[in-house]
Amino acid sequence: MTNREDIVKILESHFQEHGWPLDVGREKLYDRYRVVSDEADTTRRIVEIERHRPILGDTYTRGLPMNAFETYFLRYSVDPETMSVKALPERLGDVEIDINGLAESEIFQSVCLEIESVESLYRVRDGVSNMEMLVSSLAETKEFAISLAEPLADYFYERLLDHGTIEEELQERLFKEYQNALEAELLEQAVRLWGERDD
Repeated sequence: MTNREDIVKILESHFQEHGWPLDVGREKLYDRYRVVSDEADTTRRIVEIERHRPILGDTYTRGLPMNAFETYFLRYSVDPETMSVKALPERLGDVEIDINGLAESEIFQSVCLEIESVESLYRVRDGVSNMEMLVSSLAETKEFAISLAEPLADYFYERLLDHGTIEEELQERLFKEYQNALEAELLEQAVRLWGERDD
């Protein structure tokens, strides 16, 4: 009986001859593969290669963890007798989401709070959206900051709907958690901004 090392070597030879999948090389293949039975054809084996991709607007930066990603498996059917390989549809795995990390990243990219003195008041402004408000207190500064959360949260909800594989109940919970995380981050920035104002 052919062992799993022989099976993956057949797949490696196939990749060397026909081209490697995107972002998969020899080292990644050997780190991330597993061999399972092919229930449809007992003469063949299936090699799955574990991969991860960002979801919900997150991005991948080499060397940094992703805040939201799904695991998926590239799948190949290998016949050890004929040394033939057939690509199969990928298999989806788990979804992992760090809501606080996602919200913090979104605020970093989408909000730039500024404050300046205007006679007896202060103008707080978001340098990204160009929204602004005249304020006289920390409470009003917080109110302005919180107002920036709603469009960001709505956009996140659209991305949840677009993802398609997250159940409705979980979508609602993630949306609320994300909105709360946005607001908490914005409130923290508002307090910091008010403390840095020039009198």
